[in-house]
Amino acid sequence: VIIGLSESREKQLILQSVGFIHLLCNQSDAIFSNHGAPLTVQAIAHSIFHMVQKKVAFSEFDHFLLATECVYLACKIDNIQLNYESFHKFYYENKSSFITQQES
Repeated sequence: VIIGLSESREKQLILQSVGFIHLLCNQSDAIFSNHGAPLTVQAIAHSIFHMVQKKVAFSEFDHFLLATECVYLACKIDNIQLNYESFHKFYYENKSSFITQQES
């Protein structure tokens, strides 16, 4: 349990982050064309996210930004050349609507 957060809130943040990774990898035509990110990118992104999430408290960072960065790093690891600006744009354009959708 992260200090300051209940176990249920921690799980909620993890699920939101994983959902945001999924959204970015599978529904972001602006970044990955019509096919979505390769499964290797998705797997690497999830692994990076969970490694960081276990070591750093959620109160220390924006978990949606971390999810976005994990996908970007996964692309770099999998040798997929994409510019950072498209990830940055996706984060700012989708974060608010994703939160609203999750809360309803």
